[in-house]
Amino acid sequence: MTISASLLESVSASIELFDALHTGIAIFDKDGKFFYANAAFERMYGIRRRDYLSQPAQMYFVTAEQGVKRVLETRQQNACMATTVNGLHGLVYRYPILDAAGEAVGCLCEFLSVDFDRDRLLEIQKMLERKSTGRTTAITKPGEQYSLATFDDIVGECPAMRELKEAGRRFGKTNEPVLILGENGTGKDLIAQAIHTASVRAAGKFIAINCAAIPSELLESELFGYESGAFTGSKSTGMKGKFEVAAGGTIFLDEIGEVPLGVQSKLLRVLENKEIQKIGREHPLRVDFRLVAASNRNLEEMIEQGLFREDLFQRLNIFELSIPPLRERREDIPLLCHLFIQQQVGPKRASSLHIAQDVLSLFKANEWRGNVRELKNILTFALHAMVDDEFVLKKEDVYSEVGPRIRTLALYPKVLLRIGFPFPINLGLL
Repeated sequence: MTISASLLESVSASIELFDALHTGIAIFDKDGKFFYANAAFERMYGIRRRDYLSQPAQMYFVTAEQGVKRVLETRQQNACMATTVNGLHGLVYRYPILDAAGEAVGCLCEFLSVDFDRDRLLEIQKMLERKSTGRTTAITKPGEQYSLATFDDIVGECPAMRELKEAGRRFGKTNEPVLILGENGTGKDLIAQAIHTASVRAAGKFIAINCAAIPSELLESELFGYESGAFTGSKSTGMKGKFEVAAGGTIFLDEIGEVPLGVQSKLLRVLENKEIQKIGREHPLRVDFRLVAASNRNLEEMIEQGLFREDLFQRLNIFELSIPPLRERREDIPLLCHLFIQQQVGPKRASSLHIAQDVLSLFKANEWRGNVRELKNILTFALHAMVDDEFVLKKEDVYSEVGPRIRTLALYPKVLLRIGFPFPINLGLL
């Protein structure tokens, strides 16, 4: 659906029509700022025109940057789930408003409902995706357990991250394995989810297995399953392995470098033939799946040490994505702070918080050996331990007990009891 640009020009004449609707209508300009909203929208979200008019959409919607911004960039509609900063969830259609030259000059949003049960929302969203003739995108609050990440959710504007996301979108369209490499805490699991949601298998299951968390003697049965009575202590009904459960979708093997050599040989057969050999089954079982694997170890060094099969590595390494550590993408730190702060307190609360420039410089100078996860942990603690009447994070607050290395904050959390934290709009980031 494409809406003529004359809608923006004549919206004042259409207000009575919009206000008569029971569904919420909101219009955003080309910069993603509120241009208009009808009475039903205001009732749904309990906000007043004088508060939201000309304000950026992300002041009220956690999903606005991925939703409204995406429509303005792609000029394509989407049907998705929306999440407000105060935790309301609803369904929304977003449509681009195009001028005579086909350029996006705004976005019209139709809010169907709010405060549905999350599972019910997901069911309705999948129905919309099946019925829609246009491209639809599932958009939810980043980090929520009920939603898989998309590449739009992944924060990173440095050249390396832009290249990684573009490559990930291309690789997602294939059915070949993808190997994700990166240090602990860099977000390999989010990249794996985004590959799945960018693929033709997005409607299928995404099954994630941490190979390091499963004892080696149980890993084979966990991955491939077993037949009834296959061994002492097995279930009488047998058990489906994770490859079988992932049929039609994607299986993600995290920390694949921890897989024992004996199981590695069976993984190679699975990748070559798309057949699994269940324990106790006479004949192999053919399964349709897509494999994404990840490791924080140097697999090529492991090959030289005889700890990882070279033929399996070659089969896995058709498409490789290497996630840079946080110390190599320091320019993304303010954006990541923005994301984590919004997740914890929402833009409305965060807008009253400020960060001193020298503190931001200190963050950028830190090694962040725990990468993005370490940054998130420090911010999460700070935001929930801060005193309500403090609004500025100062350099002396950070240095007061821990010395020159901010990484020591992880060892001395008490210093954070007096720390407030910023909203990046004060840094000119939005």
